[in-house]
Amino acid sequence: MRRVLASLFVPSLVLILSIAYYIESLKADNIDKLLIRPICILIVIFYIYFIAVEYMRWRKRTNYAEKASDVKKNLPYKELILLAFTALYILVIPHIGFVLTSILFMASTLYFLNVRSKEVILCFSIISSALIYAAFKVVLMVPLPSGPFGF
Repeated sequence: MRRVLASLFVPSLVLILSIAYYIESLKADNIDKLLIRPICILIVIFYIYFIAVEYMRWRKRTNYAEKASDVKKNLPYKELILLAFTALYILVIPHIGFVLTSILFMASTLYFLNVRSKEVILCFSIISSALIYAAFKVVLMVPLPSGPFGF
């Protein structure tokens, strides 16, 4: 139950802030609050959805608690290896460049997380890196490390 409450903390905080903002915006002109009401309604709908999803997850966990001993445990060092991958990515990115480093990082991380389809690994890594590069370099104009290859 504690896990359910923890996962609902951020949505609850967003809901509370949205309600406070909506109440505060009641004093504004109608034209100024044109989108405030629909967005607050959407936030309430998403909050109800999050509650339903968390409730179903909680029921599933409680129903299968006796089978938890049969489930294979994660390797205790798996998180440390992923942390080491990320640290290596941060150290290597200025020297090799953003695109190539991101492709290698995503591919190795996906393989480490037991994605074994080479097509999925290659397509996801290349497309994700290209989209992130385009978003930051072209749209947001954030300087990214180019490395020796210029990209």
